[in-house]
Amino acid sequence: MTSTSLDITNKVDSSTLAVLRSVTDAAQRLAIPLFVIGATARDLVLHHYYGATISRSTQDIDFAIQVPDWSAFEALKAELLHIGFLETRTSHRLKFSKGGLG
Repeated sequence: MTSTSLDITNKVDSSTLAVLRSVTDAAQRLAIPLFVIGATARDLVLHHYYGATISRSTQDIDFAIQVPDWSAFEALKAELLHIGFLETRTSHRLKFSKGGLG
């Protein structure tokens, strides 16, 4: 299988990039595979790479993570909370704190 990467360097806003980097770095430290899904994945490809107009923007970023068990999920969640993400009422949903990451 051939791996192809789309170059969207300098095309993604700084807040989105901070979230993507933070979550990716945390998951890599714990050897947890993940990928971006949903509207943000669509926007990264269609808008930022191909230049298509975004008809409806979203403020969240959805990740699919592959964890072997709940303890791995909890480890990733703890790592994200440690670097500045905030808990919400929903256990699998975290909020990005702009001031918490750097």
